[in-house]
Amino acid sequence: MRTSEFVGLGLIVVGLFHVLPGLLAGEIPARWPVSPLRRDNKPQEFAITLGVFIAAIILGVGLIGASLLHRLVD
Repeated sequence: MRTSEFVGLGLIVVGLFHVLPGLLAGEIPARWPVSPLRRDNKPQEFAITLGVFIAAIILGVGLIGASLLHRLVD
């Protein structure tokens, strides 16, 4: 597998990991709370919108598709 395929698969997995449980439960929150650590190791709250995860899935599919298309051309 090429690096772009690994990155694409990773983007798809991360996107589905956050979107799929909401789809299965019938609820899709508009924003997910995320707590990354700052330099002083204190969590900083912010939210990621649904569009970011959908964009990650689409980008992952695009990367894998482009890589497979490139293999066909070679």
